[in-house]
Amino acid sequence: MALSNEKPAAEGLLTLREVSDWLEVSEKKARQLVARRLLVPVSEDGEPRFDPNDVADTARALKKNIGVAAMYQHALQALTIAARTERKLDALLDALGGSHHPVSTEPHDIMALHHACLNLEYTDTSGMTALQIRGWAKIFLGMDRNYFKAADALRNGFSSYRAPLDAAAKMLREAPLHIERLDADRATSYAILRSAYATLRQEAYLYLRETGGKAVADRAFPDPKTTHVNAIILSLL
Repeated sequence: MALSNEKPAAEGLLTLREVSDWLEVSEKKARQLVARRLLVPVSEDGEPRFDPNDVADTARALKKNIGVAAMYQHALQALTIAARTERKLDALLDALGGSHHPVSTEPHDIMALHHACLNLEYTDTSGMTALQIRGWAKIFLGMDRNYFKAADALRNGFSSYRAPLDAAAKMLREAPLHIERLDADRATSYAILRSAYATLRQEAYLYLRETGGKAVADRAFPDPKTTHVNAIILSLL
């Protein structure tokens, strides 16, 4: 509601109707202001009359209160967004917990997981549920360098990281357009999957760095990597 602080052109005291017009409120609202003593008539003989200077003060007070109300409204919206973000972070942390639980390196589990990743190449993943997407994200997060070492030993040196990387990349490519507006839960799951893909790729790079040297790793992953993270990890190798 826009309030004017300009003094009306009319001279002398103001009627309730003139006050309501100035404040851009109904006469009923103006009477409520009087009842709350936010407007004090200087004359109550017959129809109440109001000093324009007092009305100007009331206008400024109302404008300030409206500003405070808007501030609280924005704060409420911010809290709502924060609550949604917290739920998303809870889901993200739940998924990232998979990184503390590496996938099994038992031979039959390695082979089953390898074939499951290959099967994704022939599957339309765009219809996956949020739970399915997060499930795969947990699997990808559980594939660390020890897993790649065991898988390559089992499969005679074949690049075991390639199948899961290709599967994760395919799932991200097939994410429905504008998923953020369509399904917030799945959008969060795809965000988790993107994080899992980045972590999986970094683990693959570091595994190649350990086993084949920097030149081999850089040839396999020529595009820029998360240098600030790799620098810390590589300093420990």
